[in-house]
Amino acid sequence: MFIFKESVERALAAVRMGQHVRIIGKRLSGRTTILRGLITSLESSGVQVIQATGGNTLNGQIGYAIDQVAAAVNTELGARSVFSMVEALSQEITPGSVLALDNVHNMDALSLQVISEVRERIGIRIVATELVGRSRVADLSPVWPETLIWVPDLDLTNCALLAHHVLGGPVDTRLLSLVYSKSGGNAGLVVALLESARSAGLTEKRNGVWISTTGYLWNEHLSALLDGLLCDLSEDERDLLISLATEGPLSIEVLQQRSSDKTLRRLFELRFITRVGYEEPWLAQVWPLILSARFQRANPYYAETLPGKSQRAISANSSLVQPAHDPSAGSGLAYLARTFANHERTTIDQSFRTWQAEPTTSNALRYLDIALGSEEERLNILNVFNASLSEGPLSDRNDVILYYRYTQWLLLVERDREQATTLIAALAVTSNQWSSGVSSMFRFLEAFNGAPVYESDVDDPGEDADDLCHSSRLGLDLIRGDLPSIREKLAKTKNRPGLKKVRTYIEPAVLSLEGRVKDSIELAEAYRKDALTRFDRVSYLNLSYTIALGALYLGDDQLLSNTLSEASIIGRPGIVFSPVYGAILTLKAMESNVQGHPLLRDDLLREAKAVSPMLGPFLGMGAESMLGYFELDEYADHFDQSMAEHVMRRVNLGYYPGAIQSAVMALTSQWGSQIVVALEKAFDVAPLGAYTNIVQAARLLEDGNAQAANDWARTLPEYAEEWHLIEQLWGSAIRNAAHYGNHSYATELQSGFPRELAPRALEGSEPENTSIDRLSKRERQVGLLAEELSNPEIAERLHISKRTVENHISNALRKTESRDRVELSGRIRTAFPNSGD
Repeated sequence: MFIFKESVERALAAVRMGQHVRIIGKRLSGRTTILRGLITSLESSGVQVIQATGGNTLNGQIGYAIDQVAAAVNTELGARSVFSMVEALSQEITPGSVLALDNVHNMDALSLQVISEVRERIGIRIVATELVGRSRVADLSPVWPETLIWVPDLDLTNCALLAHHVLGGPVDTRLLSLVYSKSGGNAGLVVALLESARSAGLTEKRNGVWISTTGYLWNEHLSALLDGLLCDLSEDERDLLISLATEGPLSIEVLQQRSSDKTLRRLFELRFITRVGYEEPWLAQVWPLILSARFQRANPYYAETLPGKSQRAISANSSLVQPAHDPSAGSGLAYLARTFANHERTTIDQSFRTWQAEPTTSNALRYLDIALGSEEERLNILNVFNASLSEGPLSDRNDVILYYRYTQWLLLVERDREQATTLIAALAVTSNQWSSGVSSMFRFLEAFNGAPVYESDVDDPGEDADDLCHSSRLGLDLIRGDLPSIREKLAKTKNRPGLKKVRTYIEPAVLSLEGRVKDSIELAEAYRKDALTRFDRVSYLNLSYTIALGALYLGDDQLLSNTLSEASIIGRPGIVFSPVYGAILTLKAMESNVQGHPLLRDDLLREAKAVSPMLGPFLGMGAESMLGYFELDEYADHFDQSMAEHVMRRVNLGYYPGAIQSAVMALTSQWGSQIVVALEKAFDVAPLGAYTNIVQAARLLEDGNAQAANDWARTLPEYAEEWHLIEQLWGSAIRNAAHYGNHSYATELQSGFPRELAPRALEGSEPENTSIDRLSKRERQVGLLAEELSNPEIAERLHISKRTVENHISNALRKTESRDRVELSGRIRTAFPNSGD
């Protein structure tokens, strides 16, 4: 399977070097899949592979495994003595062969003893799979050199790729969150969950995307499979696991009271129990989490009481996500998804029942604050609005917020801007005392979803204005990047408790834009930790976005990857901050693009488009924001102009930080003079401290004086937070100079720079030898296929449009001066003999 390609390649390399290989993993983790992939690769290269498999029902049959080996080499074993069997097999098996043993843990001792002796006698290489915690080293001892390959749980990216493969199409993030949280990334369980849920009607394909129709995946088809996972457990081990599945998470002290240390240690060793968080006192949970559903269904009492127990446990231990180096890191991420989903479902149900029992405006707001944006709650939301909206003047603040929620619904769900605008205008007439606050909130709502922001929109509302008005003006100031105005407003409203939540969004963002990025990340992480204890999805997501932008600025790839996974797995936070969720998905798509996963990239972009406007105020918000970046290979010749135009559209809308961020990101990808001009225009309007040195670097590099640019770079302090972006700009300028033949400038820029530039930053800066070097990567891909495939066939294989294929072939023919497709393919193949991609 493609998700195990790296493991197969590692095993293959080890075997070719004469090493033995041991593949260890949990049940359904993919051990056998890796072994089969290795066997296929070996056999395709002419290596004889002798196979034997252990089985649960036959592991007590003496000599069963060695009989399979004998049959594979057409040998009959007579006497059941070790010596005679070793002699017979040693004469038939050649030293260059590979012995592939699947499920060694289920093989009998006699067979393993004979295999061990044959290995010693003729030096045959052995590749074996075994279940974690079921080692047979006493019977088949390790022999150096041996490569050990652990089969880990899938990370979120590979889980998404596998889900797309199983269902044959893109998968909604909410469904992916369910699958990942329940399976824990176990490859076999991911497949089983998706296939059984589809068979049971729990998923469906809607508008080309697979979604969950119920919000859960459990179905009775899974019972036998999950029970099979536990078949090797003792009665004590099984009893403890079931109690943890039905009541957990539980503290380690409680588990120690209920079982012996040996039983508890064994379940940890087999990875049926994993730790939640890394603070003391710490909690344990069953693993994978779908086991909880299995045994809660068998005990209705626990099924009803579990959500409350889970929530109390989590509140006591707020740090859920494991460090990246932790072997069970996926457990924290999966548990994060599960707890947010459980809390949301429980809270929605409870708040709706409360409103039904007492249909007050405050109860309606409690329900709407959580339910808005949930497709499953659409009818209930309409019922609440119809019953709660009054026709007369607004009497109190709750009425104002209720009408604001209704305008959100009209604007962002119903897409009826005309009715929303009419409603706001009517409220200004009938409820004049609330008109300023309502208008401010609506302006922020529109600006966050693609409408322009004018200077008049961010006037100081005065100290007597409502908190709603102040929070909206702060948001609009942030969109425009007016940091002095934000600081002034924050100082004036520091004693307003109603603005506390807004401040947690604004303060880290301001620190980041001022250039104190590390301080911003530290503050955002502290606020996000608090949001996690309150299951505040909106705060958690907004703060994650700030952290992700900071990680991107600093070049901290690990922090960026972890933060994007944590933010995307918890799901969409209602409707107002959908552009933030869309930005998270877009940044995740960018990460997938860099990792070489175009299908996952396209799936993420498709979902991002569905939840955000065409163009939003900050980096990654809106489908247009990453279009030029992702199509860099396709439209390299037009990149400078198209991205400069994109930056200026943001400037014209008043989205100055977003314009600056977009320009800098574009320049680090490919240098462009027009982009530099657009960056300067955006910065002149909003001179953000975080980008002062970045803009100066761009100006110097554009001037073309390498010595002046390098002299300036040497003046920067070693601790400057801008170094990562500046290095990226230098690399981009060097690549651009080399591309256009200005090799002396490129060489001087590189040699005089005060730091060593990473190879990735300089990729493509080598001198061009032929016109073939002018081709983009995608043009080479299309050109290689042009000789044998038609345009529609190329489009299908590369997942691009037919029109894009036509453009690539036309550009490639022009750049290389080739007469036809055959000549083009031949020239590319000659110039790039290893370009099989």
